[in-house]
Amino acid sequence: EKRFKQKEKQWYKEKNALETENGEMISTFVIIAQKLMLNHGLSARQACDQLGYSANIRKKVLPFLMS
Repeated sequence: EKRFKQKEKQWYKEKNALETENGEMISTFVIIAQKLMLNHGLSARQACDQLGYSANIRKKVLPFLMS
């Protein structure tokens, strides 16, 4: 049981690290798209097109760009 608790604690730390990393990547994608929008007068969707964002990334990025 003690080993299981240790493993569980390790999994929790790894999960948190992945969630933090994911959030940082999304922030970076948003910032890059915002710069493209400002510099070239593009809409959020056009910026995502220009950057070649996948459908999954668009789902996460567009709400931040359109708010």
